[in-house]
Amino acid sequence: MARKKSDMQNSDKRNLSMQNNSMQNSDKRNLSMQNSDKQNFSKQNSSKQDGILLYSSLIWDNIWSHSHELTSLLSKKSHIYYLEVPKNSAKGHEQLIAKKHNPLPKNVTLLTPKKTFNSFGLKYFAYTQAQTIKYFLKYNDKFDIFITYNTYDIALLNLARLYNKKIIFMYVDEYEELTPNRFFKNIIAKNVKSFLKKADIVVCTAKILEKKASLYNDNVYYLPNAVKLSDFSSLRKDSKGKKKFIVGFVGALGSWVDVDMIVDAAKMLGDDPRFEFRIIGSGASEQRLKSRISDERIKNIKMLGFMNRNVVLKKMLQFDIAIIPFKINKITHSVSPVKLFEYWMTGNPVIATKTFEMSQYKDHLLLVDDAEGLKDSIIRLSNDENLGKKLSSSGRKLVIEKYNWEKYQAIYGKIIDSLDRR
Repeated sequence: MARKKSDMQNSDKRNLSMQNNSMQNSDKRNLSMQNSDKQNFSKQNSSKQDGILLYSSLIWDNIWSHSHELTSLLSKKSHIYYLEVPKNSAKGHEQLIAKKHNPLPKNVTLLTPKKTFNSFGLKYFAYTQAQTIKYFLKYNDKFDIFITYNTYDIALLNLARLYNKKIIFMYVDEYEELTPNRFFKNIIAKNVKSFLKKADIVVCTAKILEKKASLYNDNVYYLPNAVKLSDFSSLRKDSKGKKKFIVGFVGALGSWVDVDMIVDAAKMLGDDPRFEFRIIGSGASEQRLKSRISDERIKNIKMLGFMNRNVVLKKMLQFDIAIIPFKINKITHSVSPVKLFEYWMTGNPVIATKTFEMSQYKDHLLLVDDAEGLKDSIIRLSNDENLGKKLSSSGRKLVIEKYNWEKYQAIYGKIIDSLDRR
């Protein structure tokens, strides 16, 4: 009887031990599953939060610009949500009209407000504000970095701060100088200061902008405009059969372009049949240029209008000289024109107005102050082929060494990596 009782006790101990082992193993499995769930949840969150919201002041299907290149570059490693402003056909704002179908990189989602406008006013800005906030909140869990070119929309800056997004401000223009309206000018000037102060990083495309940004922010990068070298790999200049010495201009004919300088220089060269000016582009100053050509019966200027970029690059190969005839003002002193680097990569010597930004390239181009200087520089280059080759060659070398998106890929990669992404 005692032995039976002992056997029962031993059996109970064995059962208890088995139960304990089973419970411990079960607990371990449950803990392992919980840890696995946490890891999976963390992975899911990190995969959702590694996108970038890029807010451009341009629509995608228009002139290929800095925001397009940056989107294409960053999309190689992150999903980009490209937030557009609403389309607007108001005069002088051709950048807000769909003109062409630009290819969309694989890792890019367009966020496009549906409504279109034909004027600016409170309705347009109110609608823009409502739409951008809507898209920000809708895709909030899919991005952790907010990149913006747009200084009108202070609400998105504050939302980005509220939701702990990392902010990169693209300081590519004297934004407050782009509007003639004093009310909006004052608002934008205040907004710019807010963006400069609150951004985690500021990227500037001009020296003057870099200096201003450094007053408010310690994390400032100077990266002028640039081109993609691969776009020029198969392009070759061909001068066979040319009868004219071509002076070319490419770009938006905005209010900052001195169309009177072009016309006046062309008139001074009117008696010389060798020269022909070719203007590619459209914009607010286009009508004045056309009117002067018509009214003054100028025969040596050809207006070629807007063209897609792949066509434009081939047209540049036909130039003998390329020009950047900007007015001298706050806007142009702070502009890094992409056309400069495109001109050089298509083998053209460049003549440019003496703005602050252009002056840093004084060893690689000819700088002028007025139409007389433009005319004299055109004649000088037409008579000195070696000088033209020297300038175009040194400019091209500069682009290959410094001002290209292939080089910028590593730089922007370091900028993104420097942010403490959650």
